[in-house]
Amino acid sequence: MSKADDRGTLELVEAIVDDTRSLVGAQVETLRADMGERFSALGSALTSTLLAFSITIVTALLVGFALAETIVALGLPTWAAFWIVGAATAVLGYGLIQRARRIASAATSTTEPAKGP
Repeated sequence: MSKADDRGTLELVEAIVDDTRSLVGAQVETLRADMGERFSALGSALTSTLLAFSITIVTALLVGFALAETIVALGLPTWAAFWIVGAATAVLGYGLIQRARRIASAATSTTEPAKGP
């Protein structure tokens, strides 16, 4: 092989390395931009969800107070009305927790691989 061939081969290898470096750099930039957009969307979704949960909690508290005050207006003492609303809320919460457990259990049992004998 002559020096001209060596120089041509060396230039070819350098060009391939430079092109590869450029392609990898472009891919990394594209990935950064894509991940930035996804994290931004995730942040927006989490903010909206937290705001919705907060509003739901405040609304539930106000409805509970309104129910208790309605019971008081019907003639029961204040302490009894709040106990009734509290107990009803606890039963409802327990029922919702049990329902969530059943759904999670059913989802888990359908996604587990079958066990052999």
